[in-house]
Amino acid sequence: MDRPVVIVATDPALLSSLHFALSVEGFDVREEEDIEVPNACLVIDEDRAGGGLAFVGSLRSSGNFAPVILLVTHPDRRLRTRADRLGVKLLEKPLRHNDLSERLVALSDPLASVRSRSEKRNSARQAPQSLRYRSPVI
Repeated sequence: MDRPVVIVATDPALLSSLHFALSVEGFDVREEEDIEVPNACLVIDEDRAGGGLAFVGSLRSSGNFAPVILLVTHPDRRLRTRADRLGVKLLEKPLRHNDLSERLVALSDPLASVRSRSEKRNSARQAPQSLRYRSPVI
């Protein structure tokens, strides 16, 4: 993906694991000091000191309208409403498989998520090679 991904988290283990996982998948991963990188997607942990959503609010008020994915645990209705008002996408922890990378791709290319779902459906419909009928050779 050409768009940089800036991770904002105070937990060193979370920061390290997200950095590693996204780097392996080919993302240009940055850390909080690069928050003003043009055209970046932001991944912000709600458990960040001061609150991740409050941090997004301060970014928005300073003119930063970069796409944001907020990592949350058990979000309540109030948090969901506030996130929606700020244009923030929520992703619940614990993260599974490649949920985060799929969300990042969808943010940068909205049609990519449609193509991805279509490809998954098509591959699920197709029987594995070992189960396909082979006509006997006569």
